[in-house]
Amino acid sequence: MDLETKILGKILGEQKLKVIRYVAANADAEGFLLKTVAQICEDCGATKPTVIAALKTLEEKKALKPLKRGLYKIFL
Repeated sequence: MDLETKILGKILGEQKLKVIRYVAANADAEGFLLKTVAQICEDCGATKPTVIAALKTLEEKKALKPLKRGLYKIFL
């Protein structure tokens, strides 16, 4: 694990960081993510509260916006 990952893991928590990286890796070229919370939980091995908290963190930072159930848009 590199230093950047260790630092971010300390700040966000390892599982939240895993979810955020999953969102980034699975968004399409236009920044859309078509995944439900349940799918993200299953794919990441994270709990529902952790996934919701990670998505909420991105929303609070105006980096992610839920458009409808299972569809999100990344804004960077």
